[in-house]
Amino acid sequence: MALRPLGRQLSRSGLLWKAASQPKSLRNLSQGLQNAGNGRRRLYFLVGVGSCAVGTVWWFRKAREEGEGGVLPVARAGGSEKVEEKPVKVSGRELRYKSFASYVYKGEPYMSARDFLDSLIRDGPRSVDKEVIDDKILDKMLWGTPGRRKGSDHLFKDMWNSSVLSYGDYLFLLTALIKTRRQFEIAFRMYDVDNSDFIDHEEFSRVEKSVTAQRDNAMIEQKRLAKSSLSVHFFGYRGNQRLFSRDFFKFLEDLQSEVRRMEISLHGLYLKVTH
Repeated sequence: MALRPLGRQLSRSGLLWKAASQPKSLRNLSQGLQNAGNGRRRLYFLVGVGSCAVGTVWWFRKAREEGEGGVLPVARAGGSEKVEEKPVKVSGRELRYKSFASYVYKGEPYMSARDFLDSLIRDGPRSVDKEVIDDKILDKMLWGTPGRRKGSDHLFKDMWNSSVLSYGDYLFLLTALIKTRRQFEIAFRMYDVDNSDFIDHEEFSRVEKSVTAQRDNAMIEQKRLAKSSLSVHFFGYRGNQRLFSRDFFKFLEDLQSEVRRMEISLHGLYLKVTH
């Protein structure tokens, strides 16, 4: 709050400093002296002008001192300014995604199907080490992704470590576990504008955005892969297949069944160990 009055005073001082440095202003000053009247008024006029000049210099020096001390940004060579960087806020979902992601591709973390299931039931990842993969390894994983015809309620167990899921995939899968079928039907119909009962890869990206939180959409775009195991499962390796509503809703049901069965199995194991 202290910067606001300082800024106003600096602005006024800057105008005075500019006026004092122009010849036209000096001529006006001389004319003012000639028209000041008697000696006493001339004296008052000189004192006032002198006070303004001293005030201008004082505020100018103070601004530089405070700027050097970090209160104000200071102009550097090349026109750059020293600006304090604000810390970037990271959501809890993104932190968990990065924590459980076991792959790194081009400097960004990515999950496997196993990582996704682990993130639902485990407190922490199995290992903090991450495997760096290249285009060759990624392409091999995508080629091995089961198509829609091989979809089942153990799809993620089948893909396991031979799969790669982006942050957008992760958010979509989480949403698929908590949203109702009706909500997905509305989203699907919204982008199936011609009532053809199918959507393409581009339209699915819009469905994905519509069912996830708006604040996550920018991060989804930033972390999006050209192809992931989820997109290959839906649209094929080349991304040119159509995703029909019956296949889409069957995938959602299978996912919920697989996660539910995993939770029951984990609960049974817990009871067995504790008794």
